[in-house]
This record gives sequence, C-alpha cells and structure tokens, in this order.
Amino acid sequence: MNMGRKSILNFGGIVWLVIFTMSSVVFQSCKKDNDDIDDVDLDQVWGGSARPFPIYTIDDATYIVKEDGTLWARGRIFSTAPGANAAGYMQLESNVKKIANAHNADRLYVLRKDNSVWRSPVLPSDEVPAFANQKATEKVTDNVKDVVEGQYFAAILKFDGTVWAIGDNADGQFGLGTKSDDDLPLTQIASGVKQIAVGFNSIYLLKNDNTLWSAGGNLYGKLGYPTTGDQLTFAKVMDNVKIVRANGNNVMVIKQDRSAWSFGSNANGTQGLGVSPTGSNDPIYPHQIGDDVKEVFPMGYTCFFLKENGTLWASGMNNYGQMGMASPDRSLVFIQIAENVTYMSAHNYNRHIVILQNGKYRMTGRNAFKELQQSAKQNFTTFTDFEMP
Repeated sequence: MNMGRKSILNFGGIVWLVIFTMSSVVFQSCKKDNDDIDDVDLDQVWGGSARPFPIYTIDDATYIVKEDGTLWARGRIFSTAPGANAAGYMQLESNVKKIANAHNADRLYVLRKDNSVWRSPVLPSDEVPAFANQKATEKVTDNVKDVVEGQYFAAILKFDGTVWAIGDNADGQFGLGTKSDDDLPLTQIASGVKQIAVGFNSIYLLKNDNTLWSAGGNLYGKLGYPTTGDQLTFAKVMDNVKIVRANGNNVMVIKQDRSAWSFGSNANGTQGLGVSPTGSNDPIYPHQIGDDVKEVFPMGYTCFFLKENGTLWASGMNNYGQMGMASPDRSLVFIQIAENVTYMSAHNYNRHIVILQNGKYRMTGRNAFKELQQSAKQNFTTFTDFEMP
C-alpha cells in the first residue's frame, strides 16, 4: 500500500504518542514502587526488603526467623533442651514472619506469613525447661501489619491504620482514659496510624500526618513531655517524625530531615549526654543525638543508631563487649563502633547484639547462656561471624 508523507508522519506521531504514554505509565509505576519502599522503610526492615530483620537478641536467648518461616531459638533453656541441634538451636514454630517479644513479657507473640497474630499461653520460662517448646496456639486477630510487645501487653497495627491493644493497661498506656490491672481483651485504641512502638508501660503512635503521640507511664520522661502522673489519653510528642522505636524506658526517633532524637532513661548513659547517670528518676526529654541517621535501636543498657553512611554508633554500657570492643566499660557519649553495617538486632536489656555487616551476620557481647555460640566462651568483645540454624 502506498502511504503519503503526511500519513507516515501521522503514523509516526501516533507511535511516539503510544511510546510516551507507555513510558509515563512505567515511570508512574516505578515511582509508586519507590513510594511503597519509602512507606515500608517505616517498618523494621533490612536490605530494602519488606522482610523484618530475622534475628532477635532477647534477654538470655537469640531467636531466628528463617526465610522458610521457621522460628528457632538458642540460649538459656533452648541450647540444653532435648531436641536442640548441634549448634544449640531448637525449632519452635513455622509459618512465621516476625515475632514480638520484650523483657519481662508474659507471652510470645507471633506474626505469621498470612498476617495473622498468634500468642503462646505463657512465655517460655527460664525455670521450667518444658516451656521451651511452648507454641503460639491462641489466635489474636487478622490483617496485621505489625505487632509489638511491652510488659504484659501487646499493641497491634492493622493494614487499615487502626491500632489495637490487648493485655495489661495498668498505667493507662491504651489511651482509653482509664487504667486497669485486668487482662483486657483486644480493643481498638487509635486510627490513622502508620507505625507503632511500645515501652515497658507506654505506647507510641506515629500518625499518617507524621505526628508522634504517646500514653502510659512517664518515668524518666519517656513519654516525651511533662506529666503529673500516668498519661491516660494520647498526647502529642512532636511533629515531622519518620521513625519511632522504643524499648523499656528508652525512646529514639528519626525526623523527616534524618536527625535522630532520644528521650527517657539515662541510667546507663544511654542518652549520650556526656554526664554520669545518677540512677534517679529525673526526666530526660527529646534531645538531638545525630544527623543523617538511617535507623535507631534503643535498649536498656546501650542505645545505638545507624547512619546513612553505614557507620554504627553506641552510647551506654559495654560491660559484656556489646559494643564490639574490650574497652571502655561504658561510654557516656555516642561513639562509632562499626562501619559497613546494614542493620542490627536490638531488644531491651540484652547484653548481646548481631549486626549485618558487609553482607554477613556478625555478633558480639555476652555468651554466658550460649545465646551467641555453642561454646564455653562467656563474652565476645570483637565482632565475630555468627552461625545461623
């Protein structure tokens, strides 16, 4: 067929219009994916993946969630229990996405791959080895984005932005205007939330407008503002927040400009204030601790933050080598302890940590209960290769 020059030009214009349109669609799709990644960054993630960091260093044990969804544990009651493998690991669960557990918690909460949350009747006990094989058999709820646990209670964030709490509300941390020692059933406490964190007896809500809110006990000023007692309803802490993490009596925040802030207890020098901790209940309200920060990891003995350049910084106790060095025993300011770090484990009052460094899991700190390695070595004071199950 003979096509005129004008027809060819029109046809070519149509082709370019189609290509441009398709390119725009692809660009918007990629942009959406990138936006999704930014949203996912608000959760505890690693390596740019939506999968939570798979290692949990909790008290005298280390928990591992493998890619196949199996949950393993090594440490005080696990490494010596019947059924532990040669590396001292015992398999506890399957179909697991992440766990939520804290110091002095009474249950093990499990977020499964189908986004349902389950809990154990009781937490595995140091005194009762038979509990080492306790399963999360009680279903709590579905459609869960995240679950975090405090002392005798848990908070749950659903994909629709609602927040739910279950358990002990003794300090008013549910924000309902009341407090009770009774074990409360699952109750909705907030909406319009994109991230949650909890302390011993406090709950923190990062809302969709990037404001941070808190309720509960305010020992050490860990709610982020002055109160005359327990805060029974949620009150605003600050604006322009990107990430919030809490553990025990310590809270750390990253703002939208990537500045890091901290507040709460300074009992072990964890606030990086450069002064000796007094052990008093003096409140420490939000203060800036760093710039260009990617993640924060508050703990009872030591607090850490990870900068965008991959350097890891710490302040507080180093009595077990949890900073990856033999000395000093304590640092009252944040000091750099590692580089080329992607992420790390951090749970309240643990004396050992595991980091992802140069693509490898590395460990340091206490090993008195074989929580890091099936050996007689009591403490590691340098970062050493970590063995997975």
